[in-house]
Amino acid sequence: MSPTSTDVLGQSADETSTTSEYHALLSSERRKFALSVLVDCDGCVSLDDVASEVAAMERRDGCATDGGDERTVAITLHHIHLPKLDAAGLITYDHDANEVVETPTDEAI
Repeated sequence: MSPTSTDVLGQSADETSTTSEYHALLSSERRKFALSVLVDCDGCVSLDDVASEVAAMERRDGCATDGGDERTVAITLHHIHLPKLDAAGLITYDHDANEVVETPTDEAI
């Protein structure tokens, strides 16, 4: 049997898949900023608070693609970014209450 790239790297197919998923998740600056905000907070954080912090970070770093408008940031967080992070198990997002909680993980991302 010839070695595959995952064999050479010592990773199983599941580990490679997980690594690829994390790379895809972290390809978005907005998701990285949201995770950064949540790591610094204890307990539940409102969507508006996360959006405000993310918008400020985007404006400060010059990467605000939509002008850093907090309402637009909140909409994209609510409909796109937070559900993806929730599905990956990195956060818990309550759509109805618009609240986010970071989910502690033993894995370094």
